[in-house]
Amino acid sequence: MMIKVSIIVPIYNVERYLERCLDSLVNQTLNAIEIILINDASPDNSELIMEKYRRENTDKIKCIYLKENVKQGGARNVGIKAASGDFILFVDGDDWIAVDMCEKLYSAAVNEGSDLVICDMLKVYEKTGEKKYLMEAGTEISGVLTEEKQKLAISLSAFPVCRLISRSILIDNALFFAENIKYEDLAVVPLYPLYAKKMSKINEALYFYNIREDSTTQEKNNTHHFERMESAMILLNSAKKRGFYEKYREEFDYIFSVRYCFYMLRKCVDKFDDPPIEKMREISININRLCPNYLNNYYIKKISEPKFLRMASLNDIGPEVLHAWYIKKENETYDYKDFYEETHGRAQALLEYCRQKGYNIALWGAGLKGNEFLRVNDNNKVIRYVIDSNPDKKGSILLTGHKICAFDEIKDDIDVILVSNKKYFGDVYFQVQQKEQRLKVLNLDMLLTFKIDIEDYFR
Repeated sequence: MMIKVSIIVPIYNVERYLERCLDSLVNQTLNAIEIILINDASPDNSELIMEKYRRENTDKIKCIYLKENVKQGGARNVGIKAASGDFILFVDGDDWIAVDMCEKLYSAAVNEGSDLVICDMLKVYEKTGEKKYLMEAGTEISGVLTEEKQKLAISLSAFPVCRLISRSILIDNALFFAENIKYEDLAVVPLYPLYAKKMSKINEALYFYNIREDSTTQEKNNTHHFERMESAMILLNSAKKRGFYEKYREEFDYIFSVRYCFYMLRKCVDKFDDPPIEKMREISININRLCPNYLNNYYIKKISEPKFLRMASLNDIGPEVLHAWYIKKENETYDYKDFYEETHGRAQALLEYCRQKGYNIALWGAGLKGNEFLRVNDNNKVIRYVIDSNPDKKGSILLTGHKICAFDEIKDDIDVILVSNKKYFGDVYFQVQQKEQRLKVLNLDMLLTFKIDIEDYFR
C-alpha cells in the first residue's frame, strides 16, 4: 500500500499523555498512513505503551528507539529520514489530533495541488481546562505562493505541527530541525513556505495542543530558555546561506528581533526569579549587531504588541532599564493613529470592496484599536455595527458615533466581521463559527499589513 502521510511523533517523558495521542492517530479516517514513533531515550514507561500500540497496529506503527537523547529536533529528523509517505505530519506525544485531520489535510493537498497545508489549533490548558483557538491567517494565503503570501506565511508562528508538508521538500532541501537544543522548530519552520509552490489553508482547529505547567516553555529558572536565542541565530544564518535573506530581510529581521529576541528578553523576566541581566545584555547586543535597523522595520509598528514596541524603544538604553520598565509597566498602551493613517488607502480599498459587493460590515473590538480605526477610516459610517465581548459596553455610543451591540442581536444583519485586534482573532472566529458559519471573519491587523489581494480574503 502506498503511504500517503507519515506521522512523526517524538517521545520523551510523555507516558501520562501518550495513549490519548496514539488513540487519535490509529483511528485516523485516512487509512494509507504510517505512524513513526521515536523514543528519544525516554526514562519513563513510554516504551511499554509504544509496544502495546505497535502490537495492535502492526500495519501502521513503526517504533524507533534512540540510545541517546537528541531532543525533539533530533528525534524528528530521525523520523523524516525513516518516512516513506508523500507527506509528513508532526505530532507531539502529549498532544492529540482530530480523527479526520490527515484526511482533510491530505485531500486539500491533492485536490488543490498544494505541497504545504496548514490548519488551526486549539490550545488546551491542562490545569484549568481553558481553551484558546489559535488562528493567525485564513484562506487568503491559499493558492500559489506569491511573494506577498510568502511574507505572511514566514511571519506566522513557527509550529511544525498543524502543517502537512511534502516529504520531498524536506528531504531535497535538507530542511531538518536543529538538534540537541530546545525551541528547535524556530530555526527551520519559517523556511517551509519559501520552498513550497502552493499552499492550502483549512480554517478549522484539527490539532489539540496540550499546555502543561511542566512543559519546556513554562519552566522557571531553566537556562534552556536561552536556547531560543540559539535557534534564532540558526534561522538567520540559514536564511542568508540559502539566499533568502536579501529578498525577505524585513520579515527575517522582524522574526529575529521581535518574535525571538524580545520574546526572549520577556522570558528572562517572567521565567527567572533573579533576572539574568548579563544574558539580557548579550541578547540586546545581538539584536543591534545583526538587525541594526530594527526600529525602522516595516513590521515592528504594524503587527507588534505594544509591550514589544516599548521594549524595542528601550533596548538601546540597557537591560537594567528594560527590566525595571517591564516590572512596572506591563500594560503599556500604544497610539495606533499612525498605523491606521499609514494603511488608510488599504482600509478604504477594503471598505469599498465590501460596499460594491453589498456586504454589511461589523467591527469586533471597541477598545483602543477599534476606536482608532473607526476615527481614521470610517467617517462615512460604512461600518454599520461595533461588537464587543464585554457585555457592560452594550448600548454605549463611541465618540465616532458608532453604537456597540452584542453579536447575537445583529448577526443576521451582517456579512463581514473585521476583528480589530489580532490577539483575539482566533477566539472571535471560533465564537462566530459556532453560531453563523456564513459570516466572513477577517484579521484586520494582518489584512492591513500584508498586501495580499483583497479578493483572496473573501474566498
